[in-house]
Amino acid sequence: MDDYQKERLIRAARTGKLTEEEYQLYYQLLEENPSLARDLEWEGFMDEHMPSAEDAELYEATARLTMPEETREVFPIGYRWAAAVVLLIIGGWLVFQFITDTTGPELASSGFLRFYSGDTRPDSQLGYAEGDGPVGRRGLKIWRNSRQQDLVNYQFCNDTLQLFFQDLEDTLLIQKSYRLVYKTDSAAFSMVSDKYPVVVLENCTDKPKTLIPARQ
Repeated sequence: MDDYQKERLIRAARTGKLTEEEYQLYYQLLEENPSLARDLEWEGFMDEHMPSAEDAELYEATARLTMPEETREVFPIGYRWAAAVVLLIIGGWLVFQFITDTTGPELASSGFLRFYSGDTRPDSQLGYAEGDGPVGRRGLKIWRNSRQQDLVNYQFCNDTLQLFFQDLEDTLLIQKSYRLVYKTDSAAFSMVSDKYPVVVLENCTDKPKTLIPARQ
C-alpha cells in the first residue's frame, strides 16, 4: 500500500465513509503500524479537546466589539438604595457559591494504554514493559481539574491510570516527556522522564498524588 492509499484511508476513516473492504484495509494498516494507531488516537483527542484556530479568531473578534453608549437615566435616591442592596445580596450569593463550590474533575477522555516489550515498542508509545513478556494493556482516563494546584496529578488503581490536568494543554507535556514503565518482576508502575524525577506510582490512594508540581 503506497502513501497515497494510506492517506486516502485515513481521511475516509475520519469522516466515517469507509466501505467494508476499505475498513479491512484500514484495520490491517493500524495492526501493522501501532505507532500510527497511537498517533491517530492522540490527534483525535487533541482535535476534540484543544481550542481550535477558529475558536481563537472568534474570541478575538468578540473582544474587539464595543457596546453602544447608554443614555444616562436618573433614578430617585430610594431606587438607588434598593439597587445597591440587591447588588450586595447578589454579590454575597456569588461569593458563597464560589467558596462552597464542590465541582469535581471533568472526564475528558477514556481509553487504554497498550504495552509492548523489547524492541516492538513504537517510539511514540506512552507505555511499555520491562522484564518477562508483555503485559497487554491498562486503562487510561484523562481528567480536567482547574481547581487543583499541581500541573498534573495521578491516581492508579484497579489496573487503571487516571491523570488529572489543571490545563488539558499539558497532555502534550506528558506525551513528549514521560513514559509509563511496568516491571513484571515487581509488578510496579513508574512514570519515567529524562527531565523529571522518576515517580513510582502508589496503588489505590485515597486522593490523587502529585506527578508534576505547580510551576514556580
